[in-house]
Amino acid sequence: MKSFWLLLVCVLPSMCFAQTTVKYTLSGTYITELSGAETTYSWSKIFGGCTDGRGPETATGGDSKRYPVAYYGTLTFNGTTGLSAKLTTSVFDQSKSNATVPKPTWSYDPVGNCVATFSNNGYAVFDPLTVVSATGSYSINATGTGTLKLSLGGGVVVYFQTTGSFASCASGGTIYVVPNTIMLEAIDPKTPNAIGELGVAEHANQVMMGCPPSFQ
Repeated sequence: MKSFWLLLVCVLPSMCFAQTTVKYTLSGTYITELSGAETTYSWSKIFGGCTDGRGPETATGGDSKRYPVAYYGTLTFNGTTGLSAKLTTSVFDQSKSNATVPKPTWSYDPVGNCVATFSNNGYAVFDPLTVVSATGSYSINATGTGTLKLSLGGGVVVYFQTTGSFASCASGGTIYVVPNTIMLEAIDPKTPNAIGELGVAEHANQVMMGCPPSFQ
């Protein structure tokens, strides 16, 4: 019983007097969701079918609308600086959306010019939910905050803050703390310094037996 309590004390960074350094690290798989940002999607189609004194005329129908962007899935960290992701999201289908624009009805105005009338503007079509894979890198500092980058959409940058502790272990004079929760703020790649998606990642709580080799 005595040895059990000694072990318990030594996995608590604030009470383990034999250790001098506490280092936050990300290791294993986290279940995550990012949502909140919106993207504008546009669709259109060009039609002919009318001739007036100026010759053949065309008309373009279509529209645009903002839709929220969301991802959910997993982030897997290797304990050093690398990560991989498998995320499920919806994908805008440009060609199917363009095809929803109906053919216009043509008429002539009082001076004989073609006039196109559309019964509606069509609508956005999204493909079935799709799993996308990505790789990336991350860095984490002594306070448990950091940055991760993913190879999505030209490179997504996410700032994060860790909370709680899933596990701790001691190796070579350092206590390694694996956070339980990561609060995420994705930076919109199209607008510098503008926050896009917000999200959270929770550790999948795989069993850790001692310090993983990457910590040593």
